[in-house]
Amino acid sequence: MGYIVPFNHYQYNQYAVRDLDKKQDPFRLYPVSRVNRVENDTQWFQPEQLFQFSRPAETRYSEEKPARKVNERTVERVYGDMTGKGTLFSESI
Repeated sequence: MGYIVPFNHYQYNQYAVRDLDKKQDPFRLYPVSRVNRVENDTQWFQPEQLFQFSRPAETRYSEEKPARKVNERTVERVYGDMTGKGTLFSESI
């Protein structure tokens, strides 16, 4: 006894057309175009300009600021307002 697959003929037909229609080589190589040499390369790139655009090491990363002290009651009130639950968690436990 065999199993009848539950899809219609048009679904199978669409699958067969999709599957069989596009047979392309997945590793197709495309030709590479030639790059022209720059005529006046001394004006194009100068070593002094290399470090002109980079930021100094001191300003690259911002220093970590110490965390601000926040009142626990304020945190509980804001958390309670956001979640809709009670505001006095630590006192009720």
